[in-house]
Amino acid sequence: MTKLTAGKKVIRETQVLDRGRPMVVELHPHHLVLRLKGERKEWTVAYDTLLWFACRRDVERAQAERALARKREAAHRTGR
Repeated sequence: MTKLTAGKKVIRETQVLDRGRPMVVELHPHHLVLRLKGERKEWTVAYDTLLWFACRRDVERAQAERALARKREAAHRTGR
């Protein structure tokens, strides 16, 4: 695994395309930078923000599954 150090960033081109351009990811020690290849506009995201987002998405998915199970159970009880 590549160790991320303060003076060095790791740049990778992904297979993800947006408007025909591949997405480029720059890995830094405390954040990552997303941009489209050949574009100057970039978005910086902290790693802890990505973790929070992933956890929140997991919670929302579990809540949706529980709601669907309750709906199915209620429909089963009423005979619908």
